[in-house]
Amino acid sequence: MLLFSSVTDSAPVFTIADLEGTWYEHELGGGIAPWWAHFTMEIDAGGSLTANEFLNSTGDSGGPSSGTVNINGSGVITVASQGISAMHGVMSGDRQLIVATATEDSGPALIILQKAGSLFTQADLMGSWYEHELGSGIAPWWAHFTMEIDAVGSLTATEFLNSAGDSGGPSSGTINISGNGVVTVASQGISVLHGVMSEDRQLIVATATEDNGPALIILQKAGGSFTQADLEGTWYEHELGGGADPWWARMTMQINADGSLTATNFMNTAGDSGGPSSGTISISGSGVVTVTSLGILALHGVMSGDRQLIVATATEDNGPALILMEKGLPDTDGDGMDDVEEIRQGRNPFVDERTVIILFNTEPD
Repeated sequence: MLLFSSVTDSAPVFTIADLEGTWYEHELGGGIAPWWAHFTMEIDAGGSLTANEFLNSTGDSGGPSSGTVNINGSGVITVASQGISAMHGVMSGDRQLIVATATEDSGPALIILQKAGSLFTQADLMGSWYEHELGSGIAPWWAHFTMEIDAVGSLTATEFLNSAGDSGGPSSGTINISGNGVVTVASQGISVLHGVMSEDRQLIVATATEDNGPALIILQKAGGSFTQADLEGTWYEHELGGGADPWWARMTMQINADGSLTATNFMNTAGDSGGPSSGTISISGSGVVTVTSLGILALHGVMSGDRQLIVATATEDNGPALILMEKGLPDTDGDGMDDVEEIRQGRNPFVDERTVIILFNTEPD
């Protein structure tokens, strides 16, 4: 007689262990009194967090010092901490980046956390970079340009454009990096810049005070050849809009092979859930992304070399915005666990191992 038994493996894609460690946080808040803030964060095995080295754009160093962070199996992040409400974040597939929106005591904010790396050198800065930034305040702005950095940290900026249509931004400066990945810049019009490079050396996130106010700055390493197929799949979007009436918004976006997109799970600062639902997205061979969608003008984005992140600036109906999109993880075998996690656990990502049929032969030999 043959007896059949099933063993179900329901391990989640993300776990609390993915949060444990040291993180760098940079954030930008909008409103009449805009701000930036940055600090380091230690998260323990239970999700308790301790923040230190806090600094904001007004020079205060006494920000929130503790709280609790949680993650569900899909990588959605929530935080319980003084002064923060309605926070929603998503962890990247490589467990090195978290992008979130939140309503804080002082207004809507866009928050980016990077897992701490090590052993950085000046050589990690060399090459071509794409920069996107958002400045917040009563007269908000976005800007984007390309940047060449040489072996000694001298930078040359080209292809500058901002939300006012100006193309004559800063053209040169000097950039440096410490051994733990902290980036500083000396350039006309920028003061108090503090940035951090990602462990894979492909991303820099920074806050700065510029001539026209606080700003959040994101640099992506250029390189690679891209096709429309790189856009296909599920993406999680978070964005911040500046101005006297600032907002955040988040949504899930499904992009098809032809570039048509469908947005779901929309939510914004005001609690509205009826945002844009469709549009078209395209990508050039160099990774530059453009979108045609109701309510969005002048969108310029760039895809990361690993095809997992898009950073963009745009002019929307309600003002300038900075947009980040994170790629949902592939799940080749459809078992609810992404390929990266299955490989990490020593499993086969191409075989559904949730249900294993075990045969017991009870008949005598």
